[in-house]
Amino acid sequence: MESDSHSDADCVDLSEANPEEHMIPEYDHFDTEHDIVIESLPDEIKYSEWNKLERVSQEIGASFGKTNLLKLLRQKLLEHKWGDATLIMEGIASQPLGRSAHVFDIFRNVGNEVIFNHPVGKYETDLVTRHKQAQKVHGSFSNPVHILYEYVLYLMVKKDFQSAKEALAFFQSSFKSYHCSRVTIENWMDFWSPVLEGYLGMLDFLSWKEMGSNLQSTFLLTENDQEQSVRTLTAERAIQRFEITLQSPGVWDMFIQKYVTMLEDMGRIEAAEEVLRSNSCNNPENPNAHKYWYEFLLRHSKIDITTENKIESLTRLRGVASSDIYMIDLHCLKMNHALTNFDEKVKFVTEVSLAHSILMDMLDYEDLMNDEKAWGALAKSLRTVKDLKSDAFKKMLQDLWYTSKRHIWWPKYHFTKFRANQALNSSSSLAMSKSYVASLLVGKKCEFCNIIKAQL
Repeated sequence: MESDSHSDADCVDLSEANPEEHMIPEYDHFDTEHDIVIESLPDEIKYSEWNKLERVSQEIGASFGKTNLLKLLRQKLLEHKWGDATLIMEGIASQPLGRSAHVFDIFRNVGNEVIFNHPVGKYETDLVTRHKQAQKVHGSFSNPVHILYEYVLYLMVKKDFQSAKEALAFFQSSFKSYHCSRVTIENWMDFWSPVLEGYLGMLDFLSWKEMGSNLQSTFLLTENDQEQSVRTLTAERAIQRFEITLQSPGVWDMFIQKYVTMLEDMGRIEAAEEVLRSNSCNNPENPNAHKYWYEFLLRHSKIDITTENKIESLTRLRGVASSDIYMIDLHCLKMNHALTNFDEKVKFVTEVSLAHSILMDMLDYEDLMNDEKAWGALAKSLRTVKDLKSDAFKKMLQDLWYTSKRHIWWPKYHFTKFRANQALNSSSSLAMSKSYVASLLVGKKCEFCNIIKAQL
């Protein structure tokens, strides 16, 4: 549904258009499919629909030169007048106006809402007829696969899982009856089959989860061996479908989490980790792939999982999202690893510098410039290295401050009078952490440090 933020410029202006060229036809000129559908309704609904269609047709004709049809559609949606909205959408779809990209976007967003809420949709149970209605409303804006998947997703949001399963089963059985003008039917099926299996797996997952809730609520009352068996079979079916989906390249975030949840519940921890590791390797530019793996490692810290795995997952995350809050965890892991190599001077300096650069890269971002956790971790880490009284400390500061060129712009970015007052107003802990870091990087006599010292 279009929001109030859309201006008149966003909509197609029909004030100068020729009414006869773009006029929405009267209901009598639509095909007989609508007559059949409406005739199948109860009398009180049927006559209401006829009156509504006749009234809205007159309303559009009377106001054509004064209002935009898209604005009129929006008004009917806000008023929940689904029959009026359906008629307007069908009329727009049949005219040149309906071929614009703007109208196409509107139809994709509001089409399923209209179909789901229209009285015809409530009384019509034949899925094929409902799907044909969806195609008619969308006109030529999208291929039927897009229409069906959006409709299924909408049903899932509405928690109408049974209808969603029926829709997917219908699509699967009639796959070869569709035609695509751009690719062969074989390539088309190869492209959409993983998505279809993923959605089917999602619906099985939801059924599995619901069975688990029911079993938990009745566990103390009855023996549920049969129900547990059905739940296990449902889980295995969902897992097989998710595996088919994950074998195809792509970003499958919405499916992989459900897949891993089921594997964890069945005690297949090593298999779950391998799935997440492979997903991270196969999708290096997807931050979620690396975060899912790391979060899994946190959940199962008691099993034999090395620190290197955690560092590997977060290092990959840093490559695509260096401002993520998990970078504080990566810094701590790197610091602990560096301290184990204290006797190896060159390696220690290199690893300590890298660990601190992770935090300083975070603080380069404006959104994190007053992050208390990041500044606290940086101050604590610098103090630790300084207390070691090693030559590595001076070398590390040289790399972080001068080699990186931060000495040119960080003082005016982080350590000004305004930032000092800002830190004081935020929290004393943040002010103290920033002041300590500033004293090491800029010098104890800098204005920032003096303001903090005077107030604390």
